Amino acid sequence: MDRYGNSEIVQYLYFYPDQYRFDIRNEIDWAEDHVLLRDYFPVDIHTNEATFDIQYGNVKRPTHYNTSWDFARFEVCAHKWIDVSEDNYGISVLNNCKYGYSVHDSVIGLTMLKSSSYPNPDADRGHHTFSYSFCLHEGDFRDGDIVSKAYAFNNPCKAVTKQEKTEKGMESAASLISVDEPNIVIETVKKAEDSESLIVRCYECFNRRTKVNMKIGMPVGKVCVVNPLEDQILEKLEIEEGIVSFVMKPYEIQTLKLM
Repeated sequence: MDRYGNSEIVQYLYFYPDQYRFDIRNEIDWAEDHVLLRDYFPVDIHTNEATFDIQYGNVKRPTHYNTSWDFARFEVCAHKWIDVSEDNYGISVLNNCKYGYSVHDSVIGLTMLKSSSYPNPDADRGHHTFSYSFCLHEGDFRDGDIVSKAYAFNNPCKAVTKQEKTEKGMESAASLISVDEPNIVIETVKKAEDSESLIVRCYECFNRRTKVNMKIGMPVGKVCVVNPLEDQILEKLEIEEGIVSFVMKPYEIQTLKLM
């Protein structure tokens, strides 16, 4: 536990004997004005750029301030993870609700609380609970499967009863929608805006052209590629034994309509 002004900061560290990560849970009672609270983590990684997760993809930013452009981008918005890697080794920081990062030389900075007074004079005051996690891996973020690990950190598994057991028993595993490639992320499964059809939105996250086999675990008569507004059919796909095959371009976002 540590105190700063009228505030109290407690950090809990979790180490797992059989996990790929260690976690830090923060419990903060914050009562400061116009104070930026940040965490800094020096790491022994030699790299000139870092990778930051954004919606439907990721971006790379330099870790140096060689130009005025680099200096002006001292903080980068990242959603679920950031990564710094050498040729065969790296470290990722997974987070579940804090999105402002800086990476300068070999130091990773994370903004935890801002405590500004405009437009909300009480912004960030009160009790906060949030976590972030450090994940070591071989290769880069692709080799370390960081995208799926970050999703698991943000959406931990929950145990639910799938169905009543029958004479044939229960399936050991079942999925409504699944794909066979690790770089294809199913981001959204929802009801269509103007019908009872099902919308599946996915994206490619490795900058890799990929042929995808999507398995649909429900009866479907027709599958179409539609635009993001769901009001225009761009292509009709063949479905065979519940599997739809299609090609996704690097960082492409694809919207499928299941009817």
